[in-house]
Amino acid sequence: MVTKSVQKLQLQLDQVAATMPDLKDSEQWPKVQAELKHLSQRVTIQESLLALAASISNTMSSIEHVDQLLPHFVQLIKKKFDFAYVGLFLIAGDGVEASAGPPPKGSTPYALDATIGSITDDTNQWIKLKAETNGANISERRHDKIEDTSTIGQAIQQQSPCLTKTPGQIPELVVPLNNRGQTIGVLKIQSRARGIFSKRNMRLFMFLADQLASAIQNARLLTGTDQQLEQLVTLYNINMRIGSHLDVNVLLNEIAQVSVKLVNADMAIIRLLEPAKERFRIKATCNLPKEIKLDQMEKLGVGLSTIVFQTRQPVVANNWPDHPLAVEYGRILNQYGDVQALLSVPMALQHEVIGVIEVYSFSKPQAFGENDLYVLSLLASQTAIAVENAKLLNQAENNQRFLKTIIDHIPDPIFIKDKNHIWMEMNEANANVIGKPAQEMIGQTDRDYFSPEWTQEFYRRDDEVIATNRIYEYEDKTVWADGKEHIAYTRLIPLPDASGQPSYVLGISHDITDQLAKATENSRLYEKVQQELVERERAEQESRANERKYRELVENANSIIFRMDTQGRVTFFNKFAQEFFGYSEEEILGRHIFKTIVPEVDTAGQSLKEMVEGILQRPEQYASNENENIRRNGERVWVSWANKAIVDDNGQIIEILCIGNDITERRKALADREQAQRALATRERYLATQLSIQNYLLAYRGDSSPYDKILKLLGRVSGAGRVRVFENHFNGQEKVVLSQRAEWCAKGVQSQINNPAFQNISY
Repeated sequence: MVTKSVQKLQLQLDQVAATMPDLKDSEQWPKVQAELKHLSQRVTIQESLLALAASISNTMSSIEHVDQLLPHFVQLIKKKFDFAYVGLFLIAGDGVEASAGPPPKGSTPYALDATIGSITDDTNQWIKLKAETNGANISERRHDKIEDTSTIGQAIQQQSPCLTKTPGQIPELVVPLNNRGQTIGVLKIQSRARGIFSKRNMRLFMFLADQLASAIQNARLLTGTDQQLEQLVTLYNINMRIGSHLDVNVLLNEIAQVSVKLVNADMAIIRLLEPAKERFRIKATCNLPKEIKLDQMEKLGVGLSTIVFQTRQPVVANNWPDHPLAVEYGRILNQYGDVQALLSVPMALQHEVIGVIEVYSFSKPQAFGENDLYVLSLLASQTAIAVENAKLLNQAENNQRFLKTIIDHIPDPIFIKDKNHIWMEMNEANANVIGKPAQEMIGQTDRDYFSPEWTQEFYRRDDEVIATNRIYEYEDKTVWADGKEHIAYTRLIPLPDASGQPSYVLGISHDITDQLAKATENSRLYEKVQQELVERERAEQESRANERKYRELVENANSIIFRMDTQGRVTFFNKFAQEFFGYSEEEILGRHIFKTIVPEVDTAGQSLKEMVEGILQRPEQYASNENENIRRNGERVWVSWANKAIVDDNGQIIEILCIGNDITERRKALADREQAQRALATRERYLATQLSIQNYLLAYRGDSSPYDKILKLLGRVSGAGRVRVFENHFNGQEKVVLSQRAEWCAKGVQSQINNPAFQNISY
């Protein structure tokens, strides 16, 4: 479903580009194409991996022996990914068994069941080819030690993936099959597809290797003794449950119950490591005391689980009261009861431990043996795969919702039909045309909503598009759900199925009613119709020119776009946002916006913490918002934000989309303008006062002192409390001195006109 959504979006973008040739010449178009291609590749690999995981689990229900299982797994992997070569090499008691496809030209051939090489100098283990995808008609060839002749030995020795190229320059990936912290073999893949072994995809192939290792170990266990039959059946059922899309919390609770049953324990706890890898969370239990709550958090470094996490090795502690670890951890485990023995195993995926399964015995000091350790470790490996499956499914569902949101926000009606005229998908704009909810119309046909005449015409068009594999265009006048008659321009585009044959019809409509309205007025007179057609053509040309200019502006607009979860952690940060704030994608993803791009307080000293919490809790109240932000270098900037909540199927907010534009210069210009206006107003007051003084002096006849009036005007315009006039004069010694001659005081200010300190002041 996600892949189809990506394909739909690509077709829609291609259609838009076809109607607007200038769009493909813009700088943004190659970036959009590259991003869509990258997203499509990732989603395709994820979906293939999930389908393969289910197929591997289903295979266990019909094939129980390893020798039958190996070639079947090879065929499954090759079919899902279309690799040039697929190989499974398994370390057995006397060496390594291998199941492989035919190597490409230039690679070294292996013979079925032939000894290929030793693992190290001081071991008697050798590898043997057991099966391959197209038979065993290859001559036998013996090699020296593996680590000297192939990447297989390197992967086994280093317990990590090894990426090289064959002599024929074909990329080759060898991933170790790890189980219970030990390598049981390797998965060898060669692919001619470019970019398939990228760093982003490496984790997926490591996860596939873990799934294979778990399935192979199950198959080995199923061929064991009758004494282990009950354990095998239980593990088999759990493996089948992992293959189904069961809720991970329900599955973990079942695994906790099974853990107690498998090793005859009294209590079980499953802990998962939090994403920050600082704490464990209790996710499932069996027979846990009531005082211990589900989802309780435990700090890393406090409990016994820390040792298992750090060493990646299980802990078997029979006769617990006398065990050396009881000195440090005995007090912590006493909260569970009188522990006599315990077994703790890591839930590991390749080199990453994601949790721990612990079982306890309160009655038997020697409760757990080597077989219990093996069985519980195998169960832990299966559990880790189930948790990773859940994460991948959740990520795929989020991608699907993201693409659905994009399609639904395209304003033009869009729909997809199959060859039987059944609506497979449509956006909200198309549903609004008919006036029914989109979900109600999915699975229906035109016959359920249109007249027989229109239904027959729509069916004819669909059949013609699929039969000719060509794009057709139509202009129709119909009544929409609003009761008004609309003229719509519709393009019908054929879409291929998995085999490449046209089997679907993509329809994109555009309402051109308003554009045609002017051209159809007063159409009785031929001359007027011709004139209106000319005017219409000119208007359409201007409209297309304006539309091109508008789209160029939109495509080249610089905007900040990012998404964050409901905790305020950044989940998406576009290129412009990275350049604007100074953070790379690796540096900002997963970090909280507070104290990264939002400062604790703004320049005015106001705290922004309450604003951030309001956006996270009530985004609809902050649909439009302007606030001060901070760049990585400490520079303060102002941004105008548009915030929108993204919800799931239940209406719960899962993310918040934020689009921002830099308004720093605009705010600075506004402040400068306000300051200039204040300065201008002050200057105008002073000029008016100066004019008043000039007019007063021109009319002055000397009948009274002019100072009273003039000083009062100066005091009021300047806002001063006191204005004085001093006069230069000669004293009795013929020296120039300064003396106060007049004074004006504001209300409440005491006069000092007679103060001798202001008389005969020397220079």
